[in-house]
Amino acid sequence: MPEDRSMQLDGRIALAAGLLLTALLLVTNNVISRVPLADYLLALALTGIGLALIFIRWTPRQPDAETETIAPQSHLAVASTPAPEPLPEWTPAAEAETPTVIAAPVEPLPNVDTLTLPKAESTEDETQAVESVEVEEATQAFEPVEPDDLEKINGIGPKIASALRDLGITTFAALASADEKQLQAALEAAGARRLGDPGFWIRQAECAARGDWDGMQHAIDEYKAQRGDGS
Repeated sequence: MPEDRSMQLDGRIALAAGLLLTALLLVTNNVISRVPLADYLLALALTGIGLALIFIRWTPRQPDAETETIAPQSHLAVASTPAPEPLPEWTPAAEAETPTVIAAPVEPLPNVDTLTLPKAESTEDETQAVESVEVEEATQAFEPVEPDDLEKINGIGPKIASALRDLGITTFAALASADEKQLQAALEAAGARRLGDPGFWIRQAECAARGDWDGMQHAIDEYKAQRGDGS
């Protein structure tokens, strides 16, 4: 009813005004009394309730929707549905002919007992050739090396040659491959005195080892010319 709603609205406004007035009085009293901030909570709560009562919207009740009854209209023409066409008769496909597989004749495997393995060709000649080469190499390895006459080297006398043989140097090639400093230290340790120039011996031995006697003589002449020895 409109009159009831108007009365409810007036009552809410009056209640909200009372709450707001009470909140205002509380705030004024608190300010005068200088109370702590916690005492303002009641005034804030009353203010909030009063404002809520004023601004809350009352939603009017909607009238119930009347149920409309739609009477069937008998006068509407029903669209005629065409009769479905008959489906074609299904005819089963002809059965596929199964191909006839003709198995190829299988040859019987040969008997393992009767198998004859091919014999390896004789390699006696090759074996004998390899053995002869190995024997030859072994013979050469154990063949004693014929010593060279180390006294052909200018500056090496019988004592130095004997000392070199004691050190295992018996050929020109061995002397040519010797280290000069190690050779000199070994001869001094062996007690050899009045040593010449081991480096000069080594240069001569390099020529003598390859049979270059002219080159050896040229090295001797060059060495003497450097020392100023014309003899």
